Amino acid sequence: MKGNTQKLIEKLRGVPASVVFDALTIPAYNLGYRPDKIFMSNIRSLFDLDEPIIGPALTIKNELSRDRPAQKDWNIGFKAIDEANPGDFVVIEGNGDPKISLLGDIMALRCKKRGVKGVVLDGGCRDVATIKELKLPIFAMGTAVMGSSHYLKTISSNVPVRCGGLQVSPKDIIVGDSDGVVVIPYDVDMFKVAEIVEKLLKEEERARKLLEEGRPLVEAYLL
Repeated sequence: MKGNTQKLIEKLRGVPASVVFDALTIPAYNLGYRPDKIFMSNIRSLFDLDEPIIGPALTIKNELSRDRPAQKDWNIGFKAIDEANPGDFVVIEGNGDPKISLLGDIMALRCKKRGVKGVVLDGGCRDVATIKELKLPIFAMGTAVMGSSHYLKTISSNVPVRCGGLQVSPKDIIVGDSDGVVVIPYDVDMFKVAEIVEKLLKEEERARKLLEEGRPLVEAYLL
């Protein structure tokens, strides 16, 4: 599975999230995933992106804490980032509150040094001006001043998490761009996805060519 996952990532590199979304959800293509199981709600890129970002999920699970978490409660997440593989897409569960930041510039710097491809946050992000200079893609519910150290503690990593209303497993593939974040389930038919995406890209290119020639939408764009 690991080898097939890497092959799919290579085939989908540079493919827009919207095309991947269509491949997974349009009934005619027989994969049949529900849109609300594929697309993260209320999560957007904080920075302009030159191209779509794709990588396997590295997950970090947080939960609300009655008491202020101790250092040891954060070390689980820190260790997960310290051991991230180049190309990983870090997904951090929060409590879905955009007012609480799940990532700041210190953690972002470590992600960058480990070669992390991008980070998805089930909440807010702070220190965004500094993080922008790192050129580390961040997908979040927005910016926030308030850190999470008073409210959340990390309980595990590399386990299924909730982010943007979706369950994300460590082996899932994450695709993010300026439109949002799509999750490709690890148990999907990887070769089928690649085949459908290739077909969709060819159809879109055909439509653009016909429109450039002055043809009407009813002829050029076939849904």
